[in-house]
Amino acid sequence: MPAAMAQFLRRILLWYSPVAVFYLALGVCVWWLPAFPRWAVNPVFQALPWMTLILAGVLGLCFTQTRITFSSLLLATTLLAAQRASTAPAASLLNPRLLLWAGLLIPGGLALLHRLRERGAWSPHGAARAAVTLLACGFLWLLPQLATWPSSGIAAPLAAWLPLPLAALLAALLCLPLMLIPKAYESHALGPLMATAGLCTLTALMCRASFWPSDRAHGILILFMSGAALLLLVAVLDSAWRKANMDELTQLPARHALKHHLARLGPHYSVGLIDIDHFKLINDRHGHDVGDQVLRFVASRLREHAPGRVYRYGGEEFLMVCEGDRADAHAVAIEAARRAIGRDPFRLRGRSRPRRKPDTPPPADPPPADGRPRTRSLRITASAGVAASRGADVEPFEVIKAADKALYRAKNTGRDRLCRAGKIAREADTDW
Repeated sequence: MPAAMAQFLRRILLWYSPVAVFYLALGVCVWWLPAFPRWAVNPVFQALPWMTLILAGVLGLCFTQTRITFSSLLLATTLLAAQRASTAPAASLLNPRLLLWAGLLIPGGLALLHRLRERGAWSPHGAARAAVTLLACGFLWLLPQLATWPSSGIAAPLAAWLPLPLAALLAALLCLPLMLIPKAYESHALGPLMATAGLCTLTALMCRASFWPSDRAHGILILFMSGAALLLLVAVLDSAWRKANMDELTQLPARHALKHHLARLGPHYSVGLIDIDHFKLINDRHGHDVGDQVLRFVASRLREHAPGRVYRYGGEEFLMVCEGDRADAHAVAIEAARRAIGRDPFRLRGRSRPRRKPDTPPPADPPPADGRPRTRSLRITASAGVAASRGADVEPFEVIKAADKALYRAKNTGRDRLCRAGKIAREADTDW
C-alpha cells in the first residue's frame, strides 16, 4: 500500500503540476499585466471562451469524448448566466443563488461526467448523461430570473472577500478526490485537467470578490472561463492523442508512437523483441480473459525493468528501443528484463479474488472432487531477440528484422532465452 500510494502521488504531481502553473499564470495576468483592462473590452477577448468551448465540444463528439462535450455545455451555460447576472448595474456581487447552485453543480457535474464510462453520445448512457447535463444547464439558465426564490442562510456568501457559499466549497473539496483518482484505460491527465477547469470556473464566478481589482471584474470572468475552456480543449486533444498512440490493454505506446520514435533515432541504438512463450496455449486453455491478464502482467514487468522505451508491437510481442552506443550493456539489460517476467509466478485472477491483497492469506480451498490438482498460478516465460545498429548505415526496419530473426532463433532452440544478432546482413546470429 505505501508503494501504491507513492505511485499515485507521483502521478498527481506529474499531471497536476503543469495545470496548477497554468492556473497561477492566469492570476498573474490579472494582477501584473498592465494591458489587461484593455483586453476586457476587446471583442476577440470576449469571444474567446465561447469559441474555445464550442471547439472543445465539437472535438469531444468527433473523438468520442462526450464527457468533454457535456462539460463544455455546462460551462457555457454557467458563463452565460454569470454574464447576465454580473451586468446588472446595481449588483456589487453575483446573485448569491447563482453562486450557490453553480458552486454545487459544477464540481459535482464534472466529477460525475469524469467517473462515468465513455459509451458515446448515441447510447443509453449518453442519453442519460445528456439529460442530466441539460437539466443542470436549464436550472442555471433560469436561476437569475427567479427573483422570488426564497433566500436562505446557506445561500448567503461567506463574506465580500470570498463570495462563495460554504456548501459550494465543501462540494468542490469532496469532488476533488474523484477527479484525481485515475481511471482504467483513460489518460491520467484527464481528471486533473477537468478538476482545474472546474476551479477556473469557480474563480470566474468570484470575479467581484474584494481581493480582485474592482475595475477588472468582467475581464476576470472572461479570462478564467477562457482558461477553463482551454483546459477542456487540451483534455480532448490529449484523449485523441492517447487513442492514436497508446495501447488500451497494456497502457504501453503502440506502433504509431514507435514509428515517430524510430524516425528520430541516431546512428547508435539497440532493438529488442520479446515474445511470450506458448501464449496461444494459454488462451486456449484458460481463456482470452486470462490472456489479457498475462499481457498486462508482462507489460508491467517490462515497463519496470526495461532499459529503454517499451512498445506493444503486436499480439504477444513487445519491442524495446535502447539508444546509445552500448550494445552489450543493452543486451544484458534486456535479458534482465526478460528474466524478470518469469521470476514470480503469475496468479490466476478468479471471479472471487479480491482486488486488494488481504492482510492474512485466505484458507486453502478443498481439493476438487475429481482429484486433479487445481492450477492457481502459471509460470510465464518469454523469448527475446536483440539487434544493434552499431552505427551502420541501416534503416530501423532492418534492425527490427534482424532482431525478429534472432527471436525466432531463440524460439526454435528451446524458448525462454535471448539470442543476439550479429552485424546486420554481415554476420550470423549468435546465442546469448
